[in-house]
Amino acid sequence: MIPFYFAYDIEAPLVDAITISRIVTYLLIGAGIIAVIIIIYSAFLMVTAAGEPEKFKSGRQALTAAVIGLLIALLGVVIIQIVIGSIG
Repeated sequence: MIPFYFAYDIEAPLVDAITISRIVTYLLIGAGIIAVIIIIYSAFLMVTAAGEPEKFKSGRQALTAAVIGLLIALLGVVIIQIVIGSIG
């Protein structure tokens, strides 16, 4: 009797590129939704600041963080697509 680990093809990928692409797409959609919520919240803070510099600064920092986070997520997608493309 052959042990089960010898019957497994070591060259076969555990997860194919299509599955990785779908997971990345769902994560990017989630990141986009979260970024939009934070952008709306930060705009609300900035509009309702009513001359309070601290409240306006807080909104601006939240807006900056949301945009930077979204850019990092998009850069991650680009890197993953390059890696998937180079692997095959």
